[in-house]
Amino acid sequence: MTPEHLKALMDNHQLNVKRTAGLMSVSVGALYHWLKGDRPISRSAWELLIIRLQEPVTITIVGDNWQVR
Repeated sequence: MTPEHLKALMDNHQLNVKRTAGLMSVSVGALYHWLKGDRPISRSAWELLIIRLQEPVTITIVGDNWQVR
């Protein structure tokens, strides 16, 4: 959970600072501190980001049938 890991994850998922902060449920300011290495990255925020990036993109519901993609 280093600033380099966070930057790489943002690059891989094409995330900007505002979107990443939203996914982590933190302020943009907190994210900037983490990216600069001024403060350690919160483990809970990091785990939340990983979980949210793994969420299904779409759910299709037709009658009683549904599909997650």
